[in-house]
Amino acid sequence: MSRVDAHQPPPARYGYAVAGAVAVLALLAAVAVLVVGIRSWTGDFPTLGRHFRAGESARLELRAGEPAVLYVSPDTATFDGRCTGEVAGSPITVTEAPDTFTFFSGGRTWAARYEIRAERGGSGQLTCVASTGTGAPLLAVGDRPDNPHLVRKLAGTVAAGACVAGLGLTLGGAIALAVRKRRRA
Repeated sequence: MSRVDAHQPPPARYGYAVAGAVAVLALLAAVAVLVVGIRSWTGDFPTLGRHFRAGESARLELRAGEPAVLYVSPDTATFDGRCTGEVAGSPITVTEAPDTFTFFSGGRTWAARYEIRAERGGSGQLTCVASTGTGAPLLAVGDRPDNPHLVRKLAGTVAAGACVAGLGLTLGGAIALAVRKRRRA
């Protein structure tokens, strides 16, 4: 059992304010970690080329064997159609996108719809024709999303924010308990 000096005054109540300030600062730091992490995460979204409408032709650059993705903005209309084109005189292959991926860019929602592949790399043309009655959706060709990387980055950001908040709240609570204990003694 520790002895308390009777001549020493108990800690002031401002110790509780210090504990509260530590907790609030930690929560603000956690929010900052989340904001910076999420901005970085959205910066890793696919890069889109020039937007075009169904029925128009679009220029595109493809690398041999590396897929690109045709994104559709569901904000404008649904797209169920057919796309054809060629790169360096060779036809391109257009198939359903193997993964679903939807993101925001330029104030619009974009959804992966088709995967585009070419046997040869270079510049080419892509023309997409919408089925009857689906309107003229806005389309764009872009990079293939790296879903595993995006999930890891988002999970890491959330975990870092939670750790900062948890540590700060724990430290603030420990300070408050220490002040309480000393004031009671």
